[in-house]
Amino acid sequence: MRYSIKQLSFLLLTTLLTLSTVTAQAKKKKMYKPTAILVQLKAEQRKISELEKNNRTGSANMIKEDAAQVRSRMIKDFTDNFDYCPVYYFMDTDLDKIKRYDFDGVLLDKDGNIVTSASITSGDSTFYIAYYGMPAPAYKDDEDKGKRKSSNVTNEALVLTDNRYNQVETFWRNKIFEPTISEYNYESAISTTVTYKRSADMLNHFFTKRSK
Repeated sequence: MRYSIKQLSFLLLTTLLTLSTVTAQAKKKKMYKPTAILVQLKAEQRKISELEKNNRTGSANMIKEDAAQVRSRMIKDFTDNFDYCPVYYFMDTDLDKIKRYDFDGVLLDKDGNIVTSASITSGDSTFYIAYYGMPAPAYKDDEDKGKRKSSNVTNEALVLTDNRYNQVETFWRNKIFEPTISEYNYESAISTTVTYKRSADMLNHFFTKRSK
């Protein structure tokens, strides 16, 4: 049975659309409905310790203040712009406990108080982690070289990971549409990595869209 070019093109397009739908559905099945989002806050302990070690006390104090501002802006962003599920915070110095699903004494509310009655309890794995920083580089298969980087990641973003700290999605804010001043944004004057740009609304949209 012979097909015309038009018929072949239609069959090819139909097949590609079907495969795309299956792939999208497969990816969607890999996601689970979160009981909570755990937002990782940076203490910037390594930077501060290194500066103090080199007797740069003034710079160390500036980083402490900048880090506090970043944490405050990030918490405000999630408080105002994320309502899909409960949000709790934790310091990056407690990440190992979070990875062990041990939440006792490490989950914080928006005011920085330890949460005693969270919707998620130790041992529960139905959570995602969100942090603002450098995403893991993407890789693709290469027949000659095996796995290799497909792009150079140079900009910080909001990164969503699963409960095992595997990267799931990244969210970049387009600078073109950003207001010059935002109550959620902050940039250190002395460090390009002590920064935050509003991202909670994009994460909220991501989960809301998937749940429909």
